[in-house]
Amino acid sequence: LLNILSRLTLAKALDRTDIHTQAETDWHTWFVETDRGGLTEYNSPTYIVTALAPLARMLPLCQNEKMRSQIETALASLYMDFCWHYHPTLHLLAGATSRSYSGDWLNNSLSNLISFQQFNAPLEAVNLAGPFVALSEYPAPEEAIRAATQSKSSVTVRASIPANHIQRITHFGEKFALGVKSGPSYGPQELVLTLAHPGLHQRMIFLKHQPDTRAPIYADIQDGTLLCGMIYRDPPETDGSPHNWTRMILGPPDHFPSIRVDEIEWNRDYCAIPSATTLRLQTPEISTAFRFGFFSLTEQEPQIVSYLWHQYEHNLVCLEFVTWAPALIGLAITVSDHGSAPPPPEITFSNAILTSGEVSVPIPPVDEQPLPNNLALLDAPNSQWHRGDWTIHS
Repeated sequence: LLNILSRLTLAKALDRTDIHTQAETDWHTWFVETDRGGLTEYNSPTYIVTALAPLARMLPLCQNEKMRSQIETALASLYMDFCWHYHPTLHLLAGATSRSYSGDWLNNSLSNLISFQQFNAPLEAVNLAGPFVALSEYPAPEEAIRAATQSKSSVTVRASIPANHIQRITHFGEKFALGVKSGPSYGPQELVLTLAHPGLHQRMIFLKHQPDTRAPIYADIQDGTLLCGMIYRDPPETDGSPHNWTRMILGPPDHFPSIRVDEIEWNRDYCAIPSATTLRLQTPEISTAFRFGFFSLTEQEPQIVSYLWHQYEHNLVCLEFVTWAPALIGLAITVSDHGSAPPPPEITFSNAILTSGEVSVPIPPVDEQPLPNNLALLDAPNSQWHRGDWTIHS
């Protein structure tokens, strides 16, 4: 998109129709492929803005009416996706993300600049990329702004990226948003599971695979309960670590007046987390309950180590998951902003199906399976966006 914007800018500045024609050709490629496969940089607080900003700046430069109409359609659809994943109370783009950086969960996200521009969200980011966002007067559609600013409490938003065989599910509370992706690994900067909440310093709990680990995760959210299974089919095929390693960063210790492991208050020392353990986190605003289930993908016992600890260097409470043999790590999460969150039921794994209570997740034998053709690119209340039709339908 930045390449197309550059060509349109040069075509106008140099009065070159050949450069404009090349921009039209490039645009057709992007428009058709994104329509088929979705926006592959899914829900990224940085890169969805890097799409929205140049798209808006193309409009006054485009001399082709069909292309201009398609740009406006793309803007409307992508803004709808952005706004349905925006939490109006937390002022945060929520859900699992393809790529995120520390500023995205430490109140300095590029997404804050565009939400400030479009619907007057509180300006928190001090970001040198501010002018990149500001160089456009495009107003997002009113229905998208309503989606961003209205309460989404008890709403579950689903979306898909067929090009990457990925689905994403985000469940909203009044003071939290619980999101997960389901599908193959995307890349090292991916946050596969997030819990946005009103943290003082860090407003997001997130799970991230560590270097050399590329684990697919399959998940669903039903009635506010998230269930996911992380698959470690083989050790990393690199010269580095001989094991797979995933870390969940919970946040600074002072965010949690209470952390309980199997209903016993944590003493802030290293604490083993065996299979079937429950973990409760209490902040001043929300209550969260975790349940774990560890399973082998061979006939051996699960070769998994998991522990809770205080990472002193950065003053963070972390959960570690380490395995050096084929394994499946199950994780179930409930969240409440009105009282104590109920602990999820015990996790079981049988006949390639991971289950916790009423939530079940099929675990496929191989990754990168095509998604069903009728699966929407965006499925939110009164807002559906399907492959082959860029328009959002109410």
